[in-house]
Amino acid sequence: MARKFTLLCFFSFPKGVVTSEAEQRLLTKLFENYSRYTRPVENVSEAVTVYFEVSMSQLVKVDEVNQIMETNLWLKHNCSIKFGSWTYDKAKIDLALIGSTINLDNLWENGEWVIMDASGFKHDIKYNCCEEVYADITYSLYIRRLPLFYTVNMIIPCLLISFLTVLVFYLPSDCGEKVTLCISVLLSLTVFLLVITEIIPSTSLVIPLIGEYLLFTMIFIILSIVITVFVLNVHYRTPKTHTMPSWVRTIFVELLPRVMFMVRPTKDWEAEKPQQISVISACSPDFLDSLLAISVCPEIQQTIENVKYVAENIKLQNQCNEVEDDWKYVAMVIDRICLWLFILVCVSGTVGLFLQPLMLGAENTIAETSGG
Repeated sequence: MARKFTLLCFFSFPKGVVTSEAEQRLLTKLFENYSRYTRPVENVSEAVTVYFEVSMSQLVKVDEVNQIMETNLWLKHNCSIKFGSWTYDKAKIDLALIGSTINLDNLWENGEWVIMDASGFKHDIKYNCCEEVYADITYSLYIRRLPLFYTVNMIIPCLLISFLTVLVFYLPSDCGEKVTLCISVLLSLTVFLLVITEIIPSTSLVIPLIGEYLLFTMIFIILSIVITVFVLNVHYRTPKTHTMPSWVRTIFVELLPRVMFMVRPTKDWEAEKPQQISVISACSPDFLDSLLAISVCPEIQQTIENVKYVAENIKLQNQCNEVEDDWKYVAMVIDRICLWLFILVCVSGTVGLFLQPLMLGAENTIAETSGG
């Protein structure tokens, strides 16, 4: 048997509004013995069925730092909104869904977030504290960020900073601005990181994707600084401080340049100075020793000794210059290897990190399709 109940509602008017005396006496009479805790049911053994529907008008703000979502439906809540009665169990108050989703007909579009799904479910739960079954309705709000703002203001600058690190290895090996460029990129990333930490959640349960990429970029830059310092150390080595091992000459002077398509212009350099080489060869110590064997006057003999000393110094200097050039060439080869290696790591790391949400979304879609 269907029963009809009248639900009386009253409103509090602002101060200064005077109601009529008759209305005041009527309200006083009607609510004289009224208790808000009494269920509106004729038979105590029957349950009151409450038909429930939520209508959302606007998504106001998502507080990502504290992981709180604010709307004008409720002051503060997370993405799952639960409605139910803790006073009465299902035998006394039952809940029924009017629709399977939140009513979004009057929703104002948010410039940062879009609502993907707002489904509602009814649950009949028996808690450990009580023997009765309690009914509740839970609305799950699934929102997705509109990526344009954060792509322009966060993702693209971070990508440019990471790719700027690769240019360090394109500078000449003896360029002192290599370390300056690395430090400048690291400082810009640090400032960028300070801005990012103010808008990402302060939680240890999961690391945001932009946080992972910033960490990857920072490690990337620190490695470039370490390698740059090592390359500068190799570039400025001399025979007086370091002796080049044979395996270094074999790998970095003979083998790797062929793999990296690097050609050392030694023959052209030798062809430019044939006269100097012939003069030095003519003034070799063996030739001067043969001159000293001939009986000459002391003045000429002293001159020959001086020329011999100069020839030996020139030969030694040429050998030192060749070794220094070899060290510089080794530094250039290391720079070229790091250039291609860092380009590969930067591109693969960027693609791998930013493909994670796409892959996860595809897996969830496949799982939902197979489950359905």
